[in-house]
Amino acid sequence: IIGAGGHGLACAYYLAQVHGIRRIAVLEKGYIGGGNTGRNTTIVRSNYLTPEGVKFYQRSVELFRIGDDPRLNHRFAIVGGVLEDECSAQLKSFFGAKRAARASPPVARA
Repeated sequence: IIGAGGHGLACAYYLAQVHGIRRIAVLEKGYIGGGNTGRNTTIVRSNYLTPEGVKFYQRSVELFRIGDDPRLNHRFAIVGGVLEDECSAQLKSFFGAKRAARASPPVARA
């Protein structure tokens, strides 16, 4: 696996835990988590506007239980975010207005 960031380490972890693969090499040119994972907030994102997006988000959260493994030396927190039930109408209204503005051509003035 090339890269010891969030994606690379998660791939290695799940190959071992879920698929039983024991010979896994992770190659990193710098230090573990030193790329985007170390510079930015690593988050699980969701598209709250579609039923498919919500299902994808829920499964992602289930898979993110890597933090429950006491053998790993890591620190991270799962913190609150925007929940579908709390803001679905606001998001639909906002993006609906944006789409409507794009769809209707500007009015020419004489």
